[in-house]
Amino acid sequence: MRQIIVNSKTHGSKTILVDDEDFVLLSKFRWYVFKTPVTFYAEATVSFKTRARMHRFILMLKEGEVGDHIDGNGLNNQRSNLRKCTQHQNLMNMRKPSHNTTGFKGVVKVRNRFYAQMSLNNKHVFLGSYKTAIEAAEAYNKAALKHRGEFAKLNDLSCAV
Repeated sequence: MRQIIVNSKTHGSKTILVDDEDFVLLSKFRWYVFKTPVTFYAEATVSFKTRARMHRFILMLKEGEVGDHIDGNGLNNQRSNLRKCTQHQNLMNMRKPSHNTTGFKGVVKVRNRFYAQMSLNNKHVFLGSYKTAIEAAEAYNKAALKHRGEFAKLNDLSCAV
């Protein structure tokens, strides 16, 4: 693994992770970082007025094809962290929304109960009502693994007490 360091006036110093075999080609370009609401990404001008995001460049994605960072870190561009996917699969791999108040993806609190829910095939699916947020998060994780497989973004229950 190699690192490409980008110094940004706006975002400070950022480290981009790439594989050794990609480093030589990638280091020929001047990379910069930009922030989306979710993560940072690396981008460069690769030919006259043509910009490319690093992960798309590495995966050689064509117009309309989608790439995914498995760990959600847009600056981890090692091949083991990248995969081609559909837009639908990419959306399944999203982290919990910033406005979430329970601390768990797919869990909402209404009065004194915690509800597990998810979206499947563009439909809202109710997974059950639970006394604790942890129980609801476990129900979400189980359903996410069943229906989303490798694209499931699971709740971390190891730190829950």
